[in-house]
Amino acid sequence: MANDKEGSRPPPGRRWFQFPLATLLLLILWVATLVAWQRERLLGWAKSLWPKTVVEQPDPFPCVVFHTSMGDIMVRLNAEKAPVTVENFLRYVDEGFYNDTIFHEVRRGDVIIGGGFRADLQEKPTPRGPIRNEAGNGLKNVRGAIAMVRRPDVIDSSTSQFFFDLADNSDYLDPLPLQPGEQREQFPEKYGYCVFGEVIEGMDVLEEISIREVSDSGSQFAFLPKRLVVIKSVERVRRK
Repeated sequence: MANDKEGSRPPPGRRWFQFPLATLLLLILWVATLVAWQRERLLGWAKSLWPKTVVEQPDPFPCVVFHTSMGDIMVRLNAEKAPVTVENFLRYVDEGFYNDTIFHEVRRGDVIIGGGFRADLQEKPTPRGPIRNEAGNGLKNVRGAIAMVRRPDVIDSSTSQFFFDLADNSDYLDPLPLQPGEQREQFPEKYGYCVFGEVIEGMDVLEEISIREVSDSGSQFAFLPKRLVVIKSVERVRRK
């Protein structure tokens, strides 16, 4: 009988195996319950290990400051209305293209033109070709506007040169109405000059520049100030 009882017992090794298996199952169940209960907290912890990259959207109204020999001029650009023009202009700014250039044409009560010539009156070669003319964007050539220079006979010919409006010039610098049957491409003189921003500080500086005595030689630089006005640099600044 003793032998029969001993024979009915499970082998010691089998008993040892059954105990930890049950414990393991209970442990797995406990961990699963804990994970389900703390799911949101654990997910937050996991996300904190890999912080989300924040992609900043470009400012549709970036600001730049012209540091000139007569004072600073702050301009707010309008990338919503003139995206191609603003991008092109800011590339020239970021590359330092406008550093040590001059306002080479000053027409009192009309416009001040710059962005293309050095103090030695040599034109700076532009690293890129002309851009698309966005003159039909609804912005007007009014006092304080900044717009792109272009060839009167070529619609898409703007590169680096720009001008400031000293008065309301919308009557002849904005797109002009066409007659029935006319195509705008056939009349580049009616296409207008693209406005891409406005002066928000320093209009008094532009007024001081506008009253400078200019050359009356009748040459290419007939409206060149006799005492040069230098654009020392142009830089991006935080929007006000």
